[in-house]
Amino acid sequence: MAVVRAFVDTNVLISGTFFGGPPRHLLDLGRAGRLRVVVSMYVLAEFIRATIRPGFGYPQAKAEDLAAEIAEFAEVVPHARPRASWCRDPADNPVIEAALLGEADVLVTGDRALLATEVPGLRIVTPAVLVAELGE
Repeated sequence: MAVVRAFVDTNVLISGTFFGGPPRHLLDLGRAGRLRVVVSMYVLAEFIRATIRPGFGYPQAKAEDLAAEIAEFAEVVPHARPRASWCRDPADNPVIEAALLGEADVLVTGDRALLATEVPGLRIVTPAVLVAELGE
């Protein structure tokens, strides 16, 4: 059986890195090579920006180290300009575009606007749904 290519959104990276549950499980599957985690430069930059904000308050260097750790096991696709307006929130369009560019089987997110978006050729699901489908 082919390994699933899952584009992972920023909120899933944050939840999986700092909290646990299905997002952490997906990242662990990626580290083990049982899931092909795909991210983009855009998502990694968002991850860094989010982790240095008050609330997490990580120093810039530590946030960059965390992003580099993710890039070690994930496939990183370049930032792509959106060819279409897929979602109500324009900040989500580069995520969809990168998932398509990365030939992901599925986009994994907790973002409600993204979950409500229909994109031909791309399934958009929550981490819990993908974990259940993988049966891992």
